[in-house]
Amino acid sequence: MKMIKTLSRLIISSPKKCYYDSLTGLIYDLSFILPNLIVCSGPVTNSYFNSFFRYELNDLIKILSFNFGNQWHLFNFKGEDPGYLDSEVFGKVSHYPFPDHYPPTLKILKLAVLEIHKVIKSGRRCYFTLFEW
Repeated sequence: MKMIKTLSRLIISSPKKCYYDSLTGLIYDLSFILPNLIVCSGPVTNSYFNSFFRYELNDLIKILSFNFGNQWHLFNFKGEDPGYLDSEVFGKVSHYPFPDHYPPTLKILKLAVLEIHKVIKSGRRCYFTLFEW
């Protein structure tokens, strides 16, 4: 079944090239914008149907943990319920909800950028993963 889900995701996401992680053997829809800034589509949890065309949260966590250890943080810009508990990502998430079908407010963007900048300025090594549904 995993092969069928992987194939359906690759077809849906084409012509984009998906990221293949050699450490985990997983294929995921993510892009490295900077060496420590990653953008990906919003993951799903507990949704059998959605898992055929969306990538699963557990797979994203596995990729981040294998590649970056404990030095990662998620930024969720989804306006609706994220579909998972913060504890499922070890509390390593910040929520900056964009209004559905509208551009984000400058306030939301400013707060998110300030949080990322604060970590970068502190010298702490961290990989940021940004996503929105």
